[in-house]
Parts: sequence; C-alpha cells; structure tokens
Amino acid sequence: MSTPHLYQPVSSAVFEHIDRKSRFIATADRVETAVEAKGVLHGLRLQNPDSAHVVYAFRVGGLGRDEFGMSDDGEPKGTAGRPVLEVLRGSSVTNVIVAVVRYFGGTKLGTGGLVRAYTSAAQGVLQRLGVEALEERTRISFECSYELHQPIRRLCETYAAHDVRIESETFGSVVTLRLNLKTEDMPEIAAAIRDVSRGTIELDVVRGTLN
Repeated sequence: MSTPHLYQPVSSAVFEHIDRKSRFIATADRVETAVEAKGVLHGLRLQNPDSAHVVYAFRVGGLGRDEFGMSDDGEPKGTAGRPVLEVLRGSSVTNVIVAVVRYFGGTKLGTGGLVRAYTSAAQGVLQRLGVEALEERTRISFECSYELHQPIRRLCETYAAHDVRIESETFGSVVTLRLNLKTEDMPEIAAAIRDVSRGTIELDVVRGTLN
C-alpha cells in the first residue's frame, strides 16, 4: 500500500475569522518538533498579551512518524484545540503548528459556536498556506582524499537536477562530506561515488524526512 502524499509549509500564513465581534486570528508556521511548536506558541503569547485564549494544534513527522499535540487554553474542553487538530488530521499538511488567538467580543458563542469558529479559522489559514511536497530523503556521510574532493563535487553538480545538496564539508587530514538527496536517487548516486573512488569510499547512510 502506497504512503499518502504529504506536504509541509514553505512559508507562514495568517487568517482572521470574526464571529459576533470575537476575533479569531489563525496563524500557521512550519515546525519539525514539538519543542519548536511550543517555541512558536510562546512567541504568540508574548505578542498577544491581551488575548483571551491562544489555542493551538500541531502535527509533525509524516512518512512513517506522526506526532500530534493540542490545547484548548481555557476554552470549554473539546471546543477549541480539538477542532483545530481535526482540521490538521483531515489535511495533507504536516510539520506545522496552527494557533488561533482569540480576542473576546463580549458575546458568548456557546460550544457549537466555538467549534465552528475555531474550525473556520483553522481551515482558512491552511487554505492560505504555501506548501511543498514532503519526500523521504537520505543523508550520506563519507570521507575522501583531497585528490577525490573536486571529482566528487563535479559529480554532485551533474546531479543538480535531482536536488543533491552538499550539506557540509570538513577539511582535515581528509575531506568529510555530508550529502542530502532523495532516497529514490540514493542507489544510483552511491554507485557513482563508489565508481569515482574505485570502491575506496565507505558511505554512512541515514534515511528519513530530512527536508
């Protein structure tokens, strides 16, 4: 069975929903861990000290690992964080936190009204969010001689259309390189590296969501 296609943010987005003078300001930001999500949330609370609530839900991982979190932040249980989370679960977007800052307008909305308002805010901000496809990538680390360094760099350039990235180069007694590439391209590129080095390079391979 194939893995459902997932997307992740390439930018942030903001959307405002108003219901009976209550303002629901939704933001969506890219995060890759629960710790990053909490950092974004902390920043929003500092920026909105007079808000009534800062509700959120996040989703991180994908491609074999899904992690979720949410909070009603004082709203009646199940009326705020849960609707935002359900919008995320029903979407194809991961590595994202959706937070909704509420400024109370003086009229209580009731549980049904709150669910509808938070749902609308979350849906609205996701519709405005720029995304890219989430793909499994592989990180390859290896050592090579200085003599092989430039030939390997030229090899990477020939695979530029395949989005091969040189993440780091460390120069010591030998050169240590770390490449980031699409997992589907790994066998071909690994074979090319071994050919250039005549089999002298040993590769350390790590697969995962490494965008």
